[in-house]
Amino acid sequence: MRFRYLFRSVLMLSLVATLVGCATQGGVSGQQDNSGELGREGRQSPAKIYVDMGIAYLREGQTATALKKLKKAIKVDPRNAQAHNVIAIVYERLGEEQFADEHYAQAVRLQPKDPFIRNARGSFFCKQERFEEAQIEYQIALSN
Repeated sequence: MRFRYLFRSVLMLSLVATLVGCATQGGVSGQQDNSGELGREGRQSPAKIYVDMGIAYLREGQTATALKKLKKAIKVDPRNAQAHNVIAIVYERLGEEQFADEHYAQAVRLQPKDPFIRNARGSFFCKQERFEEAQIEYQIALSN
């Protein structure tokens, strides 16, 4: 149920970000680029396959197996922000808030402008009633 809410939140944020992007397309010269690495070819991480498998297992409700795959992803590539983001979601589902918080923070350190990471972290903060921190995360996500 929480994952469905998170998925809907991410989907809605994506739609809003797309519409905002369409409205501001063309830009102003000298305007700051808030897009981070989105839409750019990044390095191909060896962890990607484990992240993809972790997401697939998570969707099937196999949380323990998803966690194993995501731990493997981080072991292979500790600088993979997506791996940290998804494992944070798994830890959040398992009620391991401290681990979730640590992995969200690491994902943000690795890709500070990624709106999907910022949105997920904002949702995490909301569930913990850390509303001021959540608002900051959502504003950063929307600024993309």
